[in-house]
Amino acid sequence: MERPKIVLEVEMQADAIRVRLSNKGASSFAMWRFNNSWGWGSLHFEVLDLTQDSQPIVFLIQPQDRVFTRNGPGIQIIEPNGHHSEDFTLTQTDWRIGPVGEGLAPAATKFGLRAVWNQKSKAEGAALGVQDCQAISETITLTTVQWVAIQNLQESKD
Repeated sequence: MERPKIVLEVEMQADAIRVRLSNKGASSFAMWRFNNSWGWGSLHFEVLDLTQDSQPIVFLIQPQDRVFTRNGPGIQIIEPNGHHSEDFTLTQTDWRIGPVGEGLAPAATKFGLRAVWNQKSKAEGAALGVQDCQAISETITLTTVQWVAIQNLQESKD
């Protein structure tokens, strides 16, 4: 089976983070939908301190732990040269944000955001054509307004 060639892009909207998974391979690609337990924890976002040369991760935005009472292994097929986009609203209670390591450096003034998607095929995946796959987006620079929206998300969870 051909190894998937998936490109992940991230874009900040006014009140949401938009992700786009594109299939650059020659074969169709099956991905777990994010709204079921198979795909739920496969995506997270990293906030980076761009004022430091090492660009350390200072916050993680991850899905909250969740119990699914009605659930099935739903998949999304992405055809060659096709894509799947999805918006994740920052005001949703489905997300948690937390500092990483030391958290924010006092001198930090410029921040970036990148998405990380890590799909695991799991036992049910083989019959559905789901493969293990990981993709990391390019880092985008956050505006002050976007950074404040992410900070507000953290403060609303405290």
